[in-house]
Amino acid sequence: MKKEKDKQKTKGQLAEMLDQLDYRSNLKFRFSALLYRTIVEEKDYGNGEQLKMLDAHILKDIDENQGILSVELSKMWCRTRSAICVIIRRLEKGGYITKKYIAGNKKERALFTTDKGHQLCEMHRRYDARQTGELIQRMLEKFSPEEIDSYFRVLEYQIEVMQKKCHIDEAGNVVFSYDSAE
Repeated sequence: MKKEKDKQKTKGQLAEMLDQLDYRSNLKFRFSALLYRTIVEEKDYGNGEQLKMLDAHILKDIDENQGILSVELSKMWCRTRSAICVIIRRLEKGGYITKKYIAGNKKERALFTTDKGHQLCEMHRRYDARQTGELIQRMLEKFSPEEIDSYFRVLEYQIEVMQKKCHIDEAGNVVFSYDSAE
């Protein structure tokens, strides 16, 4: 009789644990889906021109890493090289970046921001600072500064884990490997 009660208790605990994991998984997905919308929408960051948020963040990476290569951006953002090249073409067409040939390498070109690109990066940094500041102010209504710091540390760690699990396969597809053996 006691063994049967223990089995039922264990089953109940397992069901509760699965429900909690399902709930958390759904939260992550909903957050990602809502965030994705903001990434693909175009915004005016203050210069009168529309730019996608992902493009603005890739421009920021170019601005902070003058001479970076598209293959490096591809790894940083876990995007195919062709997807990064589309963004680079938009940024170049908008006058935000220039490409320069690398001596001895006719295939790859180094990326640099123009004055216009650097100015947009500064506008975008201010925009992001305002948005993040407003978010933190709202979070402080419910959470302590320590809890908010923990949230950002967890977010940073999740990005690190996801970047390690991401690679581009031989066909050029982005692949995430969630194998725990890695």
